[in-house]
Amino acid sequence: MTTSDLTKCTKGGNGVAVEGLSKLEQELCKVLWRVEIIGKKTRTVPVLMTNELKEALDLLYQRRREAGVLETNPYIFATLHSEGHIRGPDVIRTHARNCGAIHPEYVTSTSLRKHIATVCQIMNLKDNELDIIARFMGHDIRTHREYYRLPDQTLQVAKVSKVLFNIENGNLQNVVGKSLDEIQIQPDEEVPRDEDVEDDYSTIAVSSTASITQTPGQSK
Repeated sequence: MTTSDLTKCTKGGNGVAVEGLSKLEQELCKVLWRVEIIGKKTRTVPVLMTNELKEALDLLYQRRREAGVLETNPYIFATLHSEGHIRGPDVIRTHARNCGAIHPEYVTSTSLRKHIATVCQIMNLKDNELDIIARFMGHDIRTHREYYRLPDQTLQVAKVSKVLFNIENGNLQNVVGKSLDEIQIQPDEEVPRDEDVEDDYSTIAVSSTASITQTPGQSK
């Protein structure tokens, strides 16, 4: 991720598109930030961030000169006194070894992507929903098809985040056999909150039938 990428970070979605979303999805659009970075093969990959993470990155950006980052270094996760950047896989590998995991070799960005792909296989996703997930993960699994759809920004924040939150909290039973529209978040799950969100939307509704960074990788 570059400093230029961070300055283009946005929250919310297209007004018309948001109107077609559920209350939960509208809430997620209000509390999650979205930024696009360049991934493998120069493919644009979106990253979703909570308010807490966005504030941390803003602080990192504001204090970079005090820490010894060169003005000419374009990266958010910059190495000191050089033009380089810290590699995501190296950071994951280090923390996997230090966290006490029994099999730290399994804690990789590739393993996480495979886990998300496996969860998607046991969900009842429609063809266009598979494409939404694929674009979010940086993969193009149906290059020969195009669908009439809402803007990617709105879909990635509102719908994909529901899958990611359930995976993060270990609630796979909430997504089995469901489409993206059917997935909800349990009342006791922690969901990022925005102090500016109106009271009418402050409580996430869960239906009676209720109840997936950005893949960690080589983000710059």
